[in-house]
Amino acid sequence: MRDARRHAIDVLKVLLGLLGLYILSSSLYGTLENYSPAQFRDQWDGGVGFYLEVNKGNWWAFWHQHNEHRILFSKLFFYADFRWLGGRNIGTIGANWLMLSANAALLAVLAVRRREASWTDLSFCFGLVLALCCSWTQYENLVCGFQSQFFAVYFFALSSFYAVLRSTESPSASWRYIVLAAVCGTASALSMASGLFALPMAFAFAAWMRVGVRRLLFLLLATCVVWCLYLSDYHLVFGPGTLREALLHRTIDILRFVALYLGSPVFFITRNQWHAGVVGVALFIACSYTVAQVIRRRERDTGAVLSAMLVFLVGTAFLTGAGRIPLGVGTALSSRYCTTALIIAACLLLYYLRRMPPRDPRIVTTVTLVVLLLSFGQNSARSHHDWAYLRDLGALAARLGVFDDNVIANIYPRTSRVEELMQQASREAVHFGEQELAPMRSVFSSTSVTCLGRIERVDATSSPDHLQVSGWIYAKDRGEVPHRLLLTDTENRVVGEAVSGHARPDVVRALGQRERGYGWKGFAQASAKRLRAYGLLNDGSYCRIADDHEMPAFKLNPVAGVGTAH
Repeated sequence: MRDARRHAIDVLKVLLGLLGLYILSSSLYGTLENYSPAQFRDQWDGGVGFYLEVNKGNWWAFWHQHNEHRILFSKLFFYADFRWLGGRNIGTIGANWLMLSANAALLAVLAVRRREASWTDLSFCFGLVLALCCSWTQYENLVCGFQSQFFAVYFFALSSFYAVLRSTESPSASWRYIVLAAVCGTASALSMASGLFALPMAFAFAAWMRVGVRRLLFLLLATCVVWCLYLSDYHLVFGPGTLREALLHRTIDILRFVALYLGSPVFFITRNQWHAGVVGVALFIACSYTVAQVIRRRERDTGAVLSAMLVFLVGTAFLTGAGRIPLGVGTALSSRYCTTALIIAACLLLYYLRRMPPRDPRIVTTVTLVVLLLSFGQNSARSHHDWAYLRDLGALAARLGVFDDNVIANIYPRTSRVEELMQQASREAVHFGEQELAPMRSVFSSTSVTCLGRIERVDATSSPDHLQVSGWIYAKDRGEVPHRLLLTDTENRVVGEAVSGHARPDVVRALGQRERGYGWKGFAQASAKRLRAYGLLNDGSYCRIADDHEMPAFKLNPVAGVGTAH
């Protein structure tokens, strides 16, 4: 009976490893499927605006605040993406995965260090780490090119605490590890504002680990230097009294925020705020109990590193709540905050995995339930979304000079700021993803290859020179949906462009195919009389939508900036 149970547990460990690989691969698939070269939201000021400043020779732009953060570390990736990779988000999204992988690798090291483990135990540990680090619930941090700091701030903080531990284990290299702890703590501070507390936490942890007075004084000095430099010419986003007012008068709201923040991955799986809140409270209680256990048992090993990280992570949740509460409690349920909760869960489970090895049915059962829950959340990674399409459409509008609020809102809330940055980039000959999304051609050679589809609708925009055109397209013989389209007049002069990717359930039903984003939308010059649409196929050739479309006449309302057909 005992051998049968041991065999069943070993099988379950291998299955958990495979589930971890499934979560990793499906999140990678979701990232690739939702890739867009378009700059999105914070990237306009923090990426485009930053690079334009550096391009003019203002290297202090690396140090300038973005909201309440100094994100010098991530700006290195932003600069590299614009300078050498065409500003297409290839380097920045790659940086997200690089830092995610660094977190996973460090947690895996902590999971298996100083332990004789079988290959099934290793499968179990790696499956757990992959499942929690790569979960699709944090999709914003995976598909948006501005999010590497969410992974970097935790990687450097955990590295700092681990370096402190290593300094006590290697007397001959003790000072080198203490210096490394200070460097990693500084890097955490230069990743996000919450990283400011990495060095004070490393100092407190070093005191707990009894590293010696001189080493403690060195960490204290490093903390003071970093804080003084960081806070020099620093300004608060919501004003100097906002944080104090939130702490004094909105304590309950902050606690609700923290509960939802810690349980946010559950929300993206069940879509229920109560579930998220309950799990968040349970996580907070588990963290408090675990830290208390470490203190009571006077642990000074890997478990102490994990508990120090728990204190840092939960503290981050409270700081975020106090700082973001003016925006509302509901903002806690943001996908980008799931990374914090996932790493908290990883640290908790790895701590108890040390005390209850992976042959203990309790830890195996707990980890199984967590990983199964996360695997359900991966369904969304394989589903079609309009995210990339909306960003591409907004980028196309910006490049063509169609600064319509309704369209530009897909990439940034202030149209005037996008227009200002696009004009500045044009003056300085700075090119990035927006300009290179689908370069215009003046004349197009016709093709006899046809594809299914229609030009269905033409609407006015707030730009008097352009109209908005929409329809659907499918190259049935090739089995593909052209992502880019050229719009021409009857003499094949190119008068506009379009991008596809919009969900069209009606076309799916008519074709009997799965959803692949058949809908397209774009912009054409208002002077065109009749329109033709050509889709760009993967091999570089084009197919034509069979029917031309008669352009309606529009009368522009100069006050409202919209048009009406007549």
